[in-house]
Amino acid sequence: MANEDNGGAAEQRRRLLQLSQRIADHAFWRSPAGTPAARVALKELARAEAAGEQP
Repeated sequence: MANEDNGGAAEQRRRLLQLSQRIADHAFWRSPAGTPAARVALKELARAEAAGEQP
């Protein structure tokens, strides 16, 4: 029964790690203060993800 309750937790952890990696690798976080273009790109990526599109 405990395994059934945690079935979704492993998938959520994988998704969190995937998203964390994508955020850390994004140009916005690599530049000292971030650039307007990087912020726009980050917003567009988030919107595409929310709409179910793949980058």
